[in-house]
Amino acid sequence: MMFAQVLKILRKNKNLTQSDMANMLGITRQGYAKYENEESQPDFNTLKKIADYFDVSIDYLLGRTAFKTNDEEIFMEDISEIFEKLSTMKKKDRKTIVNTIDALYLLINRQLNKQDTSNLKAIHDIIYDLMHFDNLTKKDEFKLVNLSNTIDLIDLSRTYKESINSSMDQIIKNKFQNRSS
Repeated sequence: MMFAQVLKILRKNKNLTQSDMANMLGITRQGYAKYENEESQPDFNTLKKIADYFDVSIDYLLGRTAFKTNDEEIFMEDISEIFEKLSTMKKKDRKTIVNTIDALYLLINRQLNKQDTSNLKAIHDIIYDLMHFDNLTKKDEFKLVNLSNTIDLIDLSRTYKESINSSMDQIIKNKFQNRSS
């Protein structure tokens, strides 16, 4: 799709008039109409304002990608990379990864179907804590933890358990708040 088509679709999806868009951009309605009629192109600053307003990438506005945001494009690239890696793994490992991704998908989808995204932040925090712990174990700072010293290991374990438990508490709290509303 061309810029003019994308712009018109985005505007109509938000139930905006050309005058609404012109006011938001600080230009005349006729000036804005020229964008949708392919009679002129916005400058970079105007293009950036439009992208920010609709929360899309400039590449999407220009028809260079089907992904509305860079995050969507990166996500799809990550999925493709995971798919490539899966094809070379042992069946047992592949099954574990697919089941993990499927469980996460079901968890997120359940929240979205309920139109309740309050737990998504807590779920994200738990995953982040697990990733952080995994990254920490690969860094030099982890080597400072004396693995033969039980107290150091207990402290490290407590830090991550408390963080994950705090996120789990938030999920439970959100669950009860939603039931009472």
